[in-house]
Amino acid sequence: MMCHIGIKTPQHKRPIHQYSEEALTDAFKAFERKKSAREAGRRFSVPKTTILSRLGGRVMGDGSSQDGS
Repeated sequence: MMCHIGIKTPQHKRPIHQYSEEALTDAFKAFERKKSAREAGRRFSVPKTTILSRLGGRVMGDGSSQDGS
């Protein structure tokens, strides 16, 4: 029998996102009105990387990536 010492596996996956589409839209609009992605993200509880990814076209509104995956 093999024993894996020190390796922990997560018990639960965390949710994909914990914000509404409305919050994301509001954060994106705030960012477009010259707020920083960090400030808009904090105000609407949306990760700044999500705002920047949508802006850069890396992630579409339906969650798919630009390359089709």
